[in-house]
Amino acid sequence: MTPASFNGKILPADRVKSIHDAIVANDIEQLRTIARSEDGLMCDWLRRQAWPILLHSQEGIPVREVGSEQDLRDPIQISKDVERSLYYFPQGTVNSHLLLRICTAIFSYDKPTHRLSLTHTISFPPPDLSTPQKVQRRRELHEMIIEILWHNPNLHYYQGFHDVCTTFLLVLGKRLAIPAAENVAMFFLRDIPIPVLTLARSSKLIFTSTDGMLDSIDPVSRQLSLVTTLLKLENPGLHEFLMNANIMPFYTLSWVLTWFSHDLTDFDKVMRLFDLFMASTPLMPIYVACAIVLSHGQELLLQEPEMVHMYLVNLPQDPDMDIDEIIQMAIVLEKKYPPMDLQKRSGTWLDECSPVNTYETEWRCLDADTHPDRIAAEQCLTMPPRRMMEPRNPESRKRRPSLWERLSGGLVV
Repeated sequence: MTPASFNGKILPADRVKSIHDAIVANDIEQLRTIARSEDGLMCDWLRRQAWPILLHSQEGIPVREVGSEQDLRDPIQISKDVERSLYYFPQGTVNSHLLLRICTAIFSYDKPTHRLSLTHTISFPPPDLSTPQKVQRRRELHEMIIEILWHNPNLHYYQGFHDVCTTFLLVLGKRLAIPAAENVAMFFLRDIPIPVLTLARSSKLIFTSTDGMLDSIDPVSRQLSLVTTLLKLENPGLHEFLMNANIMPFYTLSWVLTWFSHDLTDFDKVMRLFDLFMASTPLMPIYVACAIVLSHGQELLLQEPEMVHMYLVNLPQDPDMDIDEIIQMAIVLEKKYPPMDLQKRSGTWLDECSPVNTYETEWRCLDADTHPDRIAAEQCLTMPPRRMMEPRNPESRKRRPSLWERLSGGLVV
């Protein structure tokens, strides 16, 4: 078999075939393995078929009542965010109908053996969306967000969710993007705080909510504190440098809330990270955030204290960052410090209903044809927070760590 070229990138034929075979076989375990390995699912026309399997959304959504944005909590903010969307994207994406023609053109199918083979090479420059196409996509994005939130009233919109939805819309199209983004919101991102978060590339963060701020952001602040714990475990010198510069891990907030889709301008890197995240524990964005910081450790130590925060905020935009190296580093961190062990080391425990702590029993155990338990997820969204029980060690229960201790790395043991 000869290699195929997609958007100027050589696609190894054997790898393309292995992805296709896993899709045809509905083999979710094989797709997870591929999504976490170098190059991931490779291109968006394969992702269009693989992502719905990974997210248990391949059956789409049933016909259901169309809701109104006026019934939602933040209709004005949603409209503003949608209007600002698609500023950087897409770069390297292609119309789905064209993708189907390309797929047919470069593959030949042998019916007797049920084998797929690459017949020749095809390449073309990455197109961009025209202004009318962007207007249409924004309209679809708005309808998509409204439908997800209207049918899931316990999900609260946060600024940055539109970035996540944009990625699914561009890769899957509206019909498949809605159930995919809905499952991500329910089973991966439900720790996100209720307040509207204003995320700017300048790194400014504004909380606007009638709720108590610390109570509302506590679940995600505990997740972010795990970044600092990882840094302390892996590079104590860098951790001390950041603490001396009074740097708390809020520079990673938009990275985690949006699966990096807010901060990366290279859409190929965004899709590559989405491959990883939907095939991994919901804590994987934390491991990736730590890997990015660790990979820039030497450069960070050369920064003046007043410039450290801005340098950190802009790290995902480094054009020389090798996303596959970052991913492999994150996977090593995940293996070395699994989610439960990391919580223990930090002394910071996430809620029992956090998707991080329910991942194995609520999501990871499902086969490809099994629907996730949405009723249980709804209950997690409505019940009061309840922390995971810490080990029954009297010494570890003397006092609860302060917010500062949690954000600065907690109690590493």
